[in-house]
Amino acid sequence: MSAFRRHRHARRDAIRGLLGLLLVVVLVAGIVWWRGVPEPADPGVDTSMPMTFQPTVAFVGDSYTGGSSMGGVGADGFPQVVCRELDCHPILFAVGGSGWWRKSKERITFGDMLDDICKALPQVVFVAGGANDADGPPAVVDDGMEQFFDKLEKCLPADTEFAITSPFWRDAPIPEVERLADELEAQAEERGWDYKYISTLFAGVEHSYIGEDLTHPDDAGHRYIAENLVPFLAPLIPEPMTLTEIREREESVSRRG
Repeated sequence: MSAFRRHRHARRDAIRGLLGLLLVVVLVAGIVWWRGVPEPADPGVDTSMPMTFQPTVAFVGDSYTGGSSMGGVGADGFPQVVCRELDCHPILFAVGGSGWWRKSKERITFGDMLDDICKALPQVVFVAGGANDADGPPAVVDDGMEQFFDKLEKCLPADTEFAITSPFWRDAPIPEVERLADELEAQAEERGWDYKYISTLFAGVEHSYIGEDLTHPDDAGHRYIAENLVPFLAPLIPEPMTLTEIREREESVSRRG
């Protein structure tokens, strides 16, 4: 090959190499630019406001709260119905057959659920229970109740709201249930907590909301409970919280620790 042809081939190879390099540079620049362009914001969303989360409500109780084979399970339970109405997030701590003294079939009392309730850091705590303790020794039941409330108050942030009710009952309440209602009211009053008497809720309604077992409410009964609880709980439900505010609540407990 002549010197002229060698020179021409070398020149052509150099031009091709330069063009290839330029192509790579253009591609890289394009990718960088594309990744740097943010997604267009939804014109209907105010991006200047921080994301917020629904307030959480712990519902503590027995099978009336957690539901039974008669009804009130999952989305049909009164805790979920209440929170759909009040825009809150329900967290259930409910075991059938349990109480402050009475153990469930799984050998669980309300006190055994304390650690999990405290870890959940709910903004509102609703407690409805005691019917299973109606035949228990009053002094032991009352002591278990007091210890439960003392520990609950200590483990949760100071801004936690508490709502206590008398025991649910399937009909006109028996004297033992009325005694529990009086003790619960006294405990709530001593702590400055909100209290509502609901033990006569199903009295005189001819079991229209009670299931075939003549003890537990059906789905309609749970809706009936929710209707009566919404006005009671509505003033206690706080505004949605930001992630920063949620973390501040967690830290407040750690500092008290």
